[in-house]
Amino acid sequence: MLTFRSGTAGFADMNGDGGTGHFGGFKSGCTSNLIAADGVLNAPDYTRTCQCSYHNQTSLALTYMPGLEYWTTSELEWDGSPIEKMGINLGAPGDRIDQDNVLWLEYPIMAEENPNIGVTIQPENTAKIRRHTFNITGEKYPWVAASAVIGVHRVEIPLSSDETDDSRYTVRLVFAELEGLKPGDRIFNVSIQGKRVLTDFDILAESKTLDTELIKEFKNITASDNIVIELQASAKAPNSQPLLCGVLVVRE
Repeated sequence: MLTFRSGTAGFADMNGDGGTGHFGGFKSGCTSNLIAADGVLNAPDYTRTCQCSYHNQTSLALTYMPGLEYWTTSELEWDGSPIEKMGINLGAPGDRIDQDNVLWLEYPIMAEENPNIGVTIQPENTAKIRRHTFNITGEKYPWVAASAVIGVHRVEIPLSSDETDDSRYTVRLVFAELEGLKPGDRIFNVSIQGKRVLTDFDILAESKTLDTELIKEFKNITASDNIVIELQASAKAPNSQPLLCGVLVVRE
């Protein structure tokens, strides 16, 4: 881990290369004072004479808790070559590297410096919802399931900027019922590349409880330059607003 000052105290995971993260609320010293040793990040206060208006002026010792929320930003640029693996975290406040070293990008983009690979959703003004990760039950991607877009009908994810031959992909869709609805209130169909993969899908009927991660995986999805996911209210609940938390795309 590389530590530095980036407005507030900042860090970068050199193994995952996920961009710059921040410990909000306090300023690291003008002299380097973020010292990692024996599993503890020590931050003695080197700012006693500083007049900057940061919230907290104190010495800290921080321990590693991977379950906590943390988000990063970066100035990574995509060169247009075929994407091997990537996650899109809908409604998230930043980017994050998962346990499999896959970079999940926020969308819609909140930070100006974050990479924009050209993901689009319809309608463009789709509503967002976000919970804290601690409120989500899940083992794989609880921080992905903690946010979503509601009322989305189409998500298009670029895979290459040039014409390429068809490849096969594994696509994982992440869901969670975050609005407190009851079974039967939200039922919708999902298609990938024009092929129906979920019919009369009810998140809560399968997850059993609110705020619970639910992952659906589909293999052998043929695509060349983009992946298109379409969501449509089922005839069983025509007023349903489809909800989607995230999409993982892995080239097979």
